[in-house]
Order: sequence, then structure tokens, then C-alpha cells
Amino acid sequence: PDGAGRPALWLACARACATSGPAREAMLATMDLLMRRGADPNLRDAARGETLLGWLARRGEATMIRRVLRDFDGAWGPRANPALPDTHLRRAPLDWVALRATPAAGEEGPAPW
Repeated sequence: PDGAGRPALWLACARACATSGPAREAMLATMDLLMRRGADPNLRDAARGETLLGWLARRGEATMIRRVLRDFDGAWGPRANPALPDTHLRRAPLDWVALRATPAAGEEGPAPW
């Protein structure tokens, strides 16, 4: 883990989100290796108590969310759980997705917090 308590899977995913080209592909390959070794996508970081999916959802990383849900389906290790809330704001990844959604005409917008 790094100083914030994020495991190697988080670090690889964060680097993949922040880069492109060959560096991104290398981080995606690292994520695949960690998945095959049984990395747990539901581990929480020490700072906010977020899971990997929660962090990705809060940041709006839709492509990476789809990848994590697809790859961490329970075949190689723990299944990614989109319903686990963080311990800081008590929001699950699905909550963040709903808060980021654009409201339809006549509906209220996202909560102001």
C-alpha cells in the first residue's frame, strides 16, 4: 500500500486513468496480472474508506468502471461490489453515478453536496 493505504490494484488503476498510450497499456496489464493473482477490488483505502469502484465513480471514470466490473466478476478472485459504501461520506459507487447523472427535463439536479 501507499501512504494513503491504497493497495497495488488501486495504484495501477489510478496510473492507468492518468496516462495514455503505452504507459496506460502497461498499467492495464498490471491490473490484469493483479486480478489473476486474486487482488480484492473491494479493499478500502485508509483515508476515505473508499473501494476502488467508489473512487472511480466519484471521479467519473466510466470506462474504467466498466473494465473493473467486467474483469472482477469473481472468476479469478473477489467480485467487485458496486453497493459497498465508503466510510467517509457513506456513498456507494452507484450513489456517485446517480449524483453525476444529468437530470432529465423537469427533474431536479444532483444534490448540492
